[in-house]
Amino acid sequence: MDEVPVGIEPAQHEPQGHAWPARPVAEVVLCVVGSLVAAFLPAVGCALMVAGMWLLGRAEEGKRLWGVLACLAPFAALCVVSWPNLGSYALPSVICALACALVLPGRVSVTTVCLSVIVTSGCIAAADATVLLAMGSNLMDYVHETIESIGAQTTQLMVGSGSSVVMTAAVEQTMETLEKLWPLMYVGQGAVIALFGLLGLAVARRRPYGSLYASFLRYDVPAWGIVALIGAVVCLLVSRADVAFATTFESVGLCVLAFLRVVYFLQGLAVGMALMEGRHVGQGMRIVAVVLMLLLEASLYALSVFGVLDGLANFRRLPRHEKVVEAR
Repeated sequence: MDEVPVGIEPAQHEPQGHAWPARPVAEVVLCVVGSLVAAFLPAVGCALMVAGMWLLGRAEEGKRLWGVLACLAPFAALCVVSWPNLGSYALPSVICALACALVLPGRVSVTTVCLSVIVTSGCIAAADATVLLAMGSNLMDYVHETIESIGAQTTQLMVGSGSSVVMTAAVEQTMETLEKLWPLMYVGQGAVIALFGLLGLAVARRRPYGSLYASFLRYDVPAWGIVALIGAVVCLLVSRADVAFATTFESVGLCVLAFLRVVYFLQGLAVGMALMEGRHVGQGMRIVAVVLMLLLEASLYALSVFGVLDGLANFRRLPRHEKVVEAR
């Protein structure tokens, strides 16, 4: 018996579709193709590998090792052929696929998904760093030079087209902000790969839409979200003081806040959808309400703030302090 996070419905009570028939050879091929495709389309490759590994590892087949080897062997071949051009691109997808197929089933929660995104993002950054190191450069210099180049080209275009000094200053300010938020570029890529991995897991398990929607209505960020929010604010306050590494503190604070905005935006949206579900709001009104919520989020961060408030007040009365047990 394994414990799963609160708010996740036990697997034995989830409505399941008819299971895919056991076809080990086809599933191994799925893993191999996914591993090779990951060098060119990382997100798609991750989804294919997750689906293949989960199908091979389910109880009626028991060939989990086959799936792992079918993913790792082509990846090793890609690394031998060309690490900079092939292996480095496939690495994040392979790591994420292993996590989604072997660790996440039965343990999907806000925490595990966020960890998957962070680990995948770290793998992307590490792969880029190794390639740059082999070229005699480093990741920080590369990011700085890239942002400077983009800013210079944009400014040159705007000056050539007769744009105002105000617009030029705005471009410079945007480039300064990018230098502080550059880690989010990797987080965005990691999030796409991780979400495709979860999609592959859902397809392999044949989770119906109703089950996925019900799980989203119980989306709930644990207490670490509030702690991280406080930590980000502290970092920003420290960066305003005359201390060493003030720029680093500011960058960390801004990146954490941006990450938490997405996390709590989803919680705010889940709360709004749950409230409409409880009041049996019609489909037409739901569409209008969702559009309004998105507009308020874009202008006032309303859903993100609502999500934070729900983290404190628990508007949906979710059993946060109770343990849900799943029979594997």
